[in-house]
Amino acid sequence: MRLEMIGISHRSSSIDVREKASMAGESLTNALTITSQSSDSDGIVILSTCNRTEIYLSPIVHHDSVQLRQLFRDVTKLSVEESDQAYIMKDDAAVDHIFRVASGLDSQMLGEVQILGQIKKSLESAREEKTVNNILNKVFGHAVECGKLIRTKTELSRGAVSVASAAVQLAGRVFGNLENRNVLLVGAGETSRLASRHLNTAGVKDWRVSNRTEKNAKVISDLLGGEIVSFPPSIDDLIWADIVVSATSSEEPVIKLDTYKQAVKKRKSIQLLLDLAIPRDIDPEIRSLNDTYLYTVDDFNDLVEANLRVREKEAERASRMVQKEVDSFSACIVGIVLHRLLKECRMFLRG
Repeated sequence: MRLEMIGISHRSSSIDVREKASMAGESLTNALTITSQSSDSDGIVILSTCNRTEIYLSPIVHHDSVQLRQLFRDVTKLSVEESDQAYIMKDDAAVDHIFRVASGLDSQMLGEVQILGQIKKSLESAREEKTVNNILNKVFGHAVECGKLIRTKTELSRGAVSVASAAVQLAGRVFGNLENRNVLLVGAGETSRLASRHLNTAGVKDWRVSNRTEKNAKVISDLLGGEIVSFPPSIDDLIWADIVVSATSSEEPVIKLDTYKQAVKKRKSIQLLLDLAIPRDIDPEIRSLNDTYLYTVDDFNDLVEANLRVREKEAERASRMVQKEVDSFSACIVGIVLHRLLKECRMFLRG
């Protein structure tokens, strides 16, 4: 089995670099096409989330590091210096990595649960574009099963802190009681839904939902009893909101500085902006305005550290379980290869 991967994550690169490398929708489809055309590989899967962009390849012959970094630059448009931050893993090391990622052991929020769905989605995208082969199907399929095992057999994800829940904890620190706060939700994807669930539990009752697709906005607004508003949100919506949670897949800011300046002039109290998107949804220059608190996914380090301390023992146990799953998978692959070789030898001798 030949397998290799190259990628960046919150461990290797800043939010600015991760933002540039991030891809979704059409950009992800284009990246799969570019990679399949420019690499000597039977299969490609790309995993791109708010905290990582990783390209997994099933090569005919292994690429060297220079070739892989050039491929990464072609796909992500990163500079040479930025692509030098990327880590490279091959064969068993690459298997071990994706199993750990699927299990929540490599997440910024240790044990977070979103990553498993994101891995499934990345495999589905590769299948739709016909860039996945049998090896990657097996690797990613077993990684998902490993992730499920860790979640059911350990306490690693019990009450796990996701970026969305960490953001809501931060809102509680800023405002205290959230029951009388107005929340503008921008985006209707998984992160937005998780954030809305946590905010709803915290007592928020007044909602507005802004999303590019009204059908998806309606799903959340019906659950919350909220109002659907225009996308991008209007100045009036920004004036109304005490808390803005934005998590879209837009490739450029949804809330722009000029628009926001007009809104902030008319507000008489502080406003909390939680930008949970990569690339960022909210112009970072907004951070400098008075009575405005803007936080991005990289601003939750204190919660991450607390999360790590609580889960250290479970992480050790989960790591041992993941290693057993990696060893079992590798042994299975070796067995399949040896069986095929033996079968081919017998056919050759008979011929």
